[in-house]
Amino acid sequence: FSPDGSVLASTSWDTTAILWDVATGEALQTLHGHTGFVWQAAFSPSGMRVVTASGDGTARVWDTATGKELTVLSGHTNPEGVVDVTYSADGKRIATSGCEARIWDAASGQQLMVVEGERCFWGVDFSPDSRWLATGGNEGSVAVWDISGPEARVVQRFSGHTALITRVAFRPDGERLATASFDGTTRLWNLSSGQPWLTFPLGSTVVQAAFSPDGSELATAGFDGKVRILTLELEELVALAESRLTRTLTQEECQKFLHMESCPPTR
Repeated sequence: FSPDGSVLASTSWDTTAILWDVATGEALQTLHGHTGFVWQAAFSPSGMRVVTASGDGTARVWDTATGKELTVLSGHTNPEGVVDVTYSADGKRIATSGCEARIWDAASGQQLMVVEGERCFWGVDFSPDSRWLATGGNEGSVAVWDISGPEARVVQRFSGHTALITRVAFRPDGERLATASFDGTTRLWNLSSGQPWLTFPLGSTVVQAAFSPDGSELATAGFDGKVRILTLELEELVALAESRLTRTLTQEECQKFLHMESCPPTR
């Protein structure tokens, strides 16, 4: 979605991306230019630009009002092409992943930095303050890099996934990182402690994960054809459980299932 929620970008194996009017469902622009399937799209913070990542080895920046191609970002040599792309929150930089991660000046298209690890990267995301870059790659590797200096420096590594990481996403408050994986799980990590926070075993390859604007929910998409909305905060979970109760919980049930000394007040 665009920042104001009025436009939706979709990507396809037909080598195009399409911008849709959310209110009417009509196609506003069809973006032609890629020669390979389009993996991902991301809007700039202003909503005036959208960048796409493609199997043709390029990322391309487009004017959302006219559909005109503005910049081509090339340099990746990954056989799968550029598999993920995102804007920094300040709109000044673009990050792409295609085995290595590359950071670009959003205005000029000039390459600013190459981030390389022991394994190929797939997912990539900027932290909300644009200081860090998260990467997820082959064999379950997850790393957070400080990109505020002239060279990228690893500040945290997370282990737990047993297969390729398809997506990494910072929570809007910058305190959590979500990762989606071929191992059938979505995991959330506490960035301040460097420890796992939550693990959701979903039973199927997870290819996408995205936070709600307030960070209280996480949406995932998997090879099983399902989109799931995961509630992350205990208060929200309690409210959801209460809405589905047919009777009041006992004191023992509150302690066992909600991990509370006493039941919450009845709403």
